[in-house]
Amino acid sequence: MKRLIAITLLIGLMQAGFGYSLLNREAGDMVRNFDARTAGMGSASVAGGLSLLDGVVNPANIGLMDAALQLQASAYVAKNNDDRSLPMYNFFDSYVGDATYATNANFFDDYTFALKYALQLDDLRLAVALSHRPVVNFYSEYDEQVRNDANSNYEEYPPIIARNSIDGKGRIQAGGMQIALSYTDMISAGIGVNYLYGDTSLRRRIVWADAAYDLVSGSTNLQDADFSLKRDFDAAIQLSGGITYRVSQRFVLAGSYTAKTELDATLSGNENGVLLDSLATASNLHDAYDTYTLPAEIRAGVRYEPRNIMRTYFNADVRFVKWSDVSSRYDDVLNYYCGVEHRFASSLPLRMGFMYETTYTTVDEDGIVYGQEITTPGFSLGTGFAVLPKVTVDVAAQFNYRTYECLDLFMDSFYDYPELWNEIEPADRGWDKPDTVKETTVGLTTSISYKW
Repeated sequence: MKRLIAITLLIGLMQAGFGYSLLNREAGDMVRNFDARTAGMGSASVAGGLSLLDGVVNPANIGLMDAALQLQASAYVAKNNDDRSLPMYNFFDSYVGDATYATNANFFDDYTFALKYALQLDDLRLAVALSHRPVVNFYSEYDEQVRNDANSNYEEYPPIIARNSIDGKGRIQAGGMQIALSYTDMISAGIGVNYLYGDTSLRRRIVWADAAYDLVSGSTNLQDADFSLKRDFDAAIQLSGGITYRVSQRFVLAGSYTAKTELDATLSGNENGVLLDSLATASNLHDAYDTYTLPAEIRAGVRYEPRNIMRTYFNADVRFVKWSDVSSRYDDVLNYYCGVEHRFASSLPLRMGFMYETTYTTVDEDGIVYGQEITTPGFSLGTGFAVLPKVTVDVAAQFNYRTYECLDLFMDSFYDYPELWNEIEPADRGWDKPDTVKETTVGLTTSISYKW
C-alpha cells in the first residue's frame, strides 16, 4: 500500500531522554539513565559522577574513584503512556475540544553493566573500565481499534471494523572501554572507545475484522495492509573524551566530548508480501534509512559541596547537542540537567533532580518539510543504601511529560468503503486538524555496586 509507505517516510528523526516513545519508532530513543544515583539527580553526572557507569558520560571520572576493583550493574524499567486525541467541532464549525480515540500503555526495559580496575602508581592512578550498554532503543508498541458509526443512536458500541498495530523492536548497543589517568585526586583525563552494533525492525498492520467482511459485498475487495522494514546496522566505532578538575575541596569542574558517529544499514522488508527491492518506493526508503547518525555532543558540568553539617552534593550539567549532524533542518541545542543529594545522619541519601531537553521531529506540510522543535521536561527522585560493607544499592524514579501534534498514524481514507458507514465519509486529516498526543513516561532505575 503506497500510502502506508508514504506515512512511514514522513516520521521524524527524534531522540528523547527517558524515551520509548512511539514518536521515535524509526529514529529510536537514546538511553541515558545508566546509573540510579545519576538518574535520581536529573542525569547530571559530567562533574558529579561518583559511580562507575558515569564513566560512560565522562571517561575521566573513573580515574578519581578510590576503589581498586569495582563492579556495577543497572536495570531500567519504564512505563510509557500515549494518549491520542482529535479535534472536535460543533455545527457552526467552532472548535469545542479534543476527543481521545486511542490510549496505549506499555512497559520497556534495558540493562547495563561495567567493570573497572585501577592501579596506583605513587601520585598517579591508571584506571581501565569495560562496559556493555544500550545506546538506542527502538522498541515501541501501538494498538488501535477502528469502529464505524453504527449503533451510536442506541447507546451501544459500534462494531470493530479493523485493527491497527505498530510493533517496533531492536537496539543499538555498545561494548565500551574507558581509560583514565589521574594525578593526586586533583585532575583526571580519560578517553572512551565504544563498539556499536545492533539491528531494528518495524511492522505496521491494518487487519480487517469480521464485521467489515459482513458489511462489504465481495469480501475480496478488502485487503489487509502489512508493511515491515528491517535494518541491520554495520558496526561502528564511537570515540569520546573528557577531563575532570578539582578546583578546591568543594568545587569540581568537568567537560566531555562525544564524536559524531554514523552507522550504515542494510535494509530488508516487504509490503503485503512484495519484497522491498521490488517496490517502486524502494529507492526512497534506502535514502531515508540506509544511514543512522548519532550527533556530536559537548558536555560541561560542575559539582559543588556546600559547608553543611550533613554532606550535600549539587550537580549541574549543560549538554550541547549538534542536531545539525542529523539533519540540516535542525538547529543545535542546549539541554540542561541539575540535581542535589542530601545525606542525613543515618547516611541515607535523598536525591532530587530536574532535566530539560530539546529535540526535533521532521514535518512535511503540503510539500514543505521543516524541523519541529519539541521540549521535554523531566523530574526525578532517588535514594540508596548499603546491604553489605562493600555492596550498595541505589534506586531512582523518573517522570517526564510532553505534548505535541502529529498526523494520524493510519489515514482514514483506507477505510473509505460506503457499506461500512451510515453518515460518515472518511477523509484524511491534514495539518489543519492534526492529532494531539499527550505522552508520559515513568521510569525506575536500580543499580547495584561492589567496591573493593
